Amino acid sequence: MTFRVTQSGLYSSALRNLRKQTTSLGRLQEQMLSGKQLLTPSDDPTAAKTIILHKSAIGKLESRLTSIGTARNWLSQGEVQLTDAQEMMTRAKEIALAGRQSTDPTELRTLAAEVDQILGRMVSIANTKDQGLYLFGGNQSDAQPYSIQNGRVVYGGGSQGVSVSSGDGVDLPMILSGSDVFTNSARGATIILGNTGLKPGSGTDSGAGQSSILIRNTSTTFAAGSGIASGTGAASGDTVLGAVGTHTLTIRDESGTGAYGTISINGGPEVSFTNGDTNLKLQGAQGEVVYVNTTAITAGFNGTVGVGGDGTISLDGGVTEVPLTYATNVQLQDPATGQVTNLDTSAVRVAGTAQAEYTGTSDVFSTLSELRDTLLNASNLPSGELQQAFTRRIGDIDRLADHMYDVRGELGVVQLQLDKLQTRTEDLRLATKQSLSDVEQVDVTDVVVKLQEAQNQMQFALAAVARLNDVSLLNYMQ
Repeated sequence: MTFRVTQSGLYSSALRNLRKQTTSLGRLQEQMLSGKQLLTPSDDPTAAKTIILHKSAIGKLESRLTSIGTARNWLSQGEVQLTDAQEMMTRAKEIALAGRQSTDPTELRTLAAEVDQILGRMVSIANTKDQGLYLFGGNQSDAQPYSIQNGRVVYGGGSQGVSVSSGDGVDLPMILSGSDVFTNSARGATIILGNTGLKPGSGTDSGAGQSSILIRNTSTTFAAGSGIASGTGAASGDTVLGAVGTHTLTIRDESGTGAYGTISINGGPEVSFTNGDTNLKLQGAQGEVVYVNTTAITAGFNGTVGVGGDGTISLDGGVTEVPLTYATNVQLQDPATGQVTNLDTSAVRVAGTAQAEYTGTSDVFSTLSELRDTLLNASNLPSGELQQAFTRRIGDIDRLADHMYDVRGELGVVQLQLDKLQTRTEDLRLATKQSLSDVEQVDVTDVVVKLQEAQNQMQFALAAVARLNDVSLLNYMQ
């Protein structure tokens, strides 16, 4: 009886050993097939946690590498577009220089048409899109940054660029703001063009590029005594402004009864009148206009009559007007932009349109528009002022071309920084992967040795069980 218990115990022990060797062999085989040292977190909780942290770090590094690749692509595209833009600014300067020397209207119109084409191409560059985003849209890069409104190119993108973190506290630009690329303000003195008598005021302006200032006559007043009155066309046609006496009518009653004679204003051509004229147009030596009614001319009046006019001034084409006060400094605000212009109205004598140039503030698009208008002399400037306008256009082109060159240089620096960041990130990813491999991957040589040992032990265990299974009935007999 005692022998039988011992034999049974030996058999159970052999089976347990066989199961243990089977489990060990199976684990080693699974390690060999998977290449993983840890098959379940419970194998080594500390190592499992280390693996999770390493994998998370690798994921972040790979995400950064993707961002770097995207940033490099966008910056490369941006540099290509800026190269094209610079070439067009070079051509615009050549056109400006040629236009300043030309007096041929046909040639000037041809040059202006080419500038228009350059302007269109420049807008296209500024609206370049890549991988679903606008390269010069800043932090609003999902919407087209530039549009044409009322004949002007207007920026509607973000004021800030989009950056990628370098990982060491430095942000590297990825998507640029068009306002940083195509604008470079170096504000100078405001210039007022035109023959209205309007001058720059004494305050600091906030306007940019150019603006048209509309000055309008609202009523004309004549000194008493001559019987002269405003004609029927005065409301829409008079351009005289200023206090009574600013302008002078000269009347000669040749009939002695007021029936007929001549009349002129400010030394302009004499115009014959009769006592039947209700809307006689008079024009002065400087182009000033007044319409008069001569039906009530005082008989025998020969002399001069003081003339003045009230009016308004506007920065938005007459939509919003303020009365002319003839003050030395009047602040006008453009309702659409909120920009302020300071004006000296004390010497305003004639209604019309004056042009304000806020020197040093034009962006690429307004500079090209202004060059086109200068080539066409849209403001009817005299020769001397036209030459000065060409000089300003050339200065603006140089200023903006230099700025774009600087932006390209900055992009080149960022590209170098991105190259270094990519190399550093790839090295860190490789080191982290190596650390992960040290914890996670098996040592193949070691596993092969252990697998061989496990197979040998498995064979011994199988042999032991086999021998126990061969025991006959005689082994149990006493």
